[in-house]
Amino acid sequence: MSMDLPPLPPPSSIAKSTPVIAQSELPIVKGATPQAFPFADSQGLARSQGGTQASSTVRRANAGSFLDAFKFSGAQDRLSKESIAKMSLGERADVLRELVVPFRSTIDTVADSLFGDRSVTKDYRLAPAFGPNQKAIVRLLSSAKNAGEFDHLYSRVGHSALMMAVTGKEDAAVRALAEKHHTVKRGDWASFFPYLETMAGIKSAGKNSIQFLIDGAEALPAMRDDLANNTFEHVIGTVFALQADDIGNRFVDRLGGQVKKGANVRWMLDEFGTNDGQEVEAKKMMGKMRDLGIDLTVNDTPGTVSELNHRKIAVLMNRTPTAVGTAVGYTGGMNIGNHYQGRGIDGHEHGWHDQTNRVQGPAVALMLEAVLQNWERDGGKPIPADEIAAMRAACAASPEVPGGVDTWVIPHNGSGEDRNIKFAYLRAMATAKDTIRIANPYWGDRDIIDGLIKAAKDGVDVRVYFPAENDQAIMARTARAAYELLAEAGVKVFEVPGMSHLKVGAFDDVVMAGSSNLDSRSLEFNDELNLLWRGRAAAEDVQARLFGPDEARSKRITDYDATFREKLNLKLGGWT
Repeated sequence: MSMDLPPLPPPSSIAKSTPVIAQSELPIVKGATPQAFPFADSQGLARSQGGTQASSTVRRANAGSFLDAFKFSGAQDRLSKESIAKMSLGERADVLRELVVPFRSTIDTVADSLFGDRSVTKDYRLAPAFGPNQKAIVRLLSSAKNAGEFDHLYSRVGHSALMMAVTGKEDAAVRALAEKHHTVKRGDWASFFPYLETMAGIKSAGKNSIQFLIDGAEALPAMRDDLANNTFEHVIGTVFALQADDIGNRFVDRLGGQVKKGANVRWMLDEFGTNDGQEVEAKKMMGKMRDLGIDLTVNDTPGTVSELNHRKIAVLMNRTPTAVGTAVGYTGGMNIGNHYQGRGIDGHEHGWHDQTNRVQGPAVALMLEAVLQNWERDGGKPIPADEIAAMRAACAASPEVPGGVDTWVIPHNGSGEDRNIKFAYLRAMATAKDTIRIANPYWGDRDIIDGLIKAAKDGVDVRVYFPAENDQAIMARTARAAYELLAEAGVKVFEVPGMSHLKVGAFDDVVMAGSSNLDSRSLEFNDELNLLWRGRAAAEDVQARLFGPDEARSKRITDYDATFREKLNLKLGGWT
């Protein structure tokens, strides 16, 4: 049964005050000085709209030092409803994390990774939290005024951690709250957008021009023309994989050309993605970039460990208008190189099927903030304050685009810091009334699969598009195990010829596209960024130019018996 959620006040109206808990509620611990939480921001906006890893780390350290002072004194009971009401949403999320995470065992951390993050139904736990903590956890979750606030809290600790941290009646209370807030009325898009903004801690980016570019045949000429025909003052970007081949090196040469014209050019690579299968060539290319005057930063987190920078963003900026305005941005799922963008370019017909977006308007400013966040997190050379100010000024001078589409920029910060993109997908699937279309190569999250099954059973026309030749064998097996579940529920399943690397979803007249896959690595561990926009014409364009043609050349899977190995891969959550 669906319920109508209460209307949500605009994000700007949510309190931004610093006081959290009254001094009288703080325990007196020997050697400790009672103090309020000096949090850096009020809604997690520092993380999602330009804040840094450092600021969120400080926030957690402050929350942790306070909670450590009373953790063993039973003072969690003093975390009253009144004191919680004085906290901002971001502060409540930090306190909740501190109460839940310390009770996660190493085994539970591994289990959470392997078995996914089931929203409501999963029922395993490894160790109970202390009684006072359980009551404080329930009080914090009960403080949510609406679904957006609840999922802002809920998604920042994860279902399995919550189910491990609470038992008995507190467990039942958490499940009841989750079921209440996760009940959605189909077609209620008026509630979706306020939900999205509060859940993810973001604001609408207003009207933007979004050119939906398919394959290298459309994407490469657009970026080439922007770099070749304009003189920018600042260029900054990040890409997961920059291949050391002819397309990759020509792109590097164009960045070098901007340096010669006087631009400050900064670029980030993920070492795991860029070195994959070409370590010697990649090192030479990185040396070439530095020789050309490009300020290069490399995220060297091992691919087997937690967080990768999987974002693909480029922002090109001027203080004064040019042919492209004051700023233009690119973001999507497409990396740079023959492997990713070769189809239809210079005779490279072997390239993967892929997609990116060329953006003009206020959304570019939010894309810039995501890049600046990664620049600091990945150890980039400090950028002078005047240059940051100039970049922000160039983006801020980009007005809304007449005739553009309503746009939201959804960042996901990895290592479990948030689950913004996952919950945006889940809510969109639950809200869609008529159609759902999703193309993505890497699957495994059971919540996503369950959401599609539920939509199909509710009468929504659901169609999903998998690559017929997946480059990741384990992900191919995981997807095929999902075929059986999806097809049995009435979801129309298609295999697109070759390797389709798209990360695109369409829900009625809402489109979401970006860097995020639908496996556990992307939805929890990686840094990702997706765009979401709404417009009937835009949705029809995506259907006419992407999903329609792909479906026409695809094989429909109507009956599939998954093997034991395939089912095991799905059980392991699409781990790569």
